[in-house]
Amino acid sequence: MNINKFENLKIEKVIIHQIYKREHPSRIITPFYNDECSSLDDDALDVLKQRITKALSHKSNAIQMEFSSSNMFSPIRDFWKSDMSDEEFIAFSIEATFKLAEAQTSRAYPGGIVVVVKGTVQQINKPFLAIIKAEKQKGFTAQETNGKMILKFFNDLLLTPHQKLQKIGFFINNAVAGREIEARDIDSFVFDSNTNSSISVSKATYFYSVYLGLDFKKDSDVLTNKFFEATKLYINSLDVSSDTKIDLGTALLSYLKVDVSRFVNAEDFAERYFEEPELKDSYIKFVEQKEVPLSNIRKNLSMIGDKLKTRNINFSNSVKLQVPVDDFSEIVDINELEGGKTSIIIQGKVLNEK
Repeated sequence: MNINKFENLKIEKVIIHQIYKREHPSRIITPFYNDECSSLDDDALDVLKQRITKALSHKSNAIQMEFSSSNMFSPIRDFWKSDMSDEEFIAFSIEATFKLAEAQTSRAYPGGIVVVVKGTVQQINKPFLAIIKAEKQKGFTAQETNGKMILKFFNDLLLTPHQKLQKIGFFINNAVAGREIEARDIDSFVFDSNTNSSISVSKATYFYSVYLGLDFKKDSDVLTNKFFEATKLYINSLDVSSDTKIDLGTALLSYLKVDVSRFVNAEDFAERYFEEPELKDSYIKFVEQKEVPLSNIRKNLSMIGDKLKTRNINFSNSVKLQVPVDDFSEIVDINELEGGKTSIIIQGKVLNEK
């Protein structure tokens, strides 16, 4: 069963720096670096924790990736190999901030605040590092003064509940203590609020690829196939009418073939196509048991391409019906009748018998 990788998240250290929009593509404006960690009270730490976990939750646009270069892997590994003191953490955060400023080679990339976070996750307290790029927002807050409510304007708000301008790289250390940390030992997640699952991820490329040195996981074909097979198996196991099963099967094929999203997500599929809360919950539990990740999976149809061309409908008396997927709704009309009977109307003439 899948593990909630972000459960029991605890924040230990936070520091912020600032990077600036380039005035010339070839020249970096030196970032502003803090030389000490931020001091946050319990309420502030709790809010920051909520912001991070919400951004990385299953229903967000976060996606698990893997290292393809050493650009940020080396600094992350070296920090975890150190004594992880305040001095080491500050040095790591400064290097991470400079590398981000270095990666923003276009004047189109805005400046912003870089928030670097150290802590632990999961019940066994695995170390994590998070790098957040947040752009300042404008907003209002209401304050009571002398018995009156005063509206105050701020032009430098950060990490608000509806923050639309932020990127997050989140890294979990799974390495056995005392052993050399390798790229495969790190769970890497990326969230970019400028990218939703229905458009190109080109806007996020500089952040996840150039800066963090990440790429899509190589097993996306296997994971897409797991999602397809587990979902189809769940639909076939339901105690519902054959009409409903066919409709859900059509929805699955449409979700994979027609939807413009570059990702598949089990929770997203459940929200779209299962109306009853009980079905949503049982579906999620079912696919978890089949080892389908609940995070975004990059859509890769290479293993199931042939399965998306033809639908094979099996009946209780061993009769089988094979129909091209793309023309299914136009050429076949299937209706369940009383007494275990099924009406099938086919838009076509009999040609021959094989």
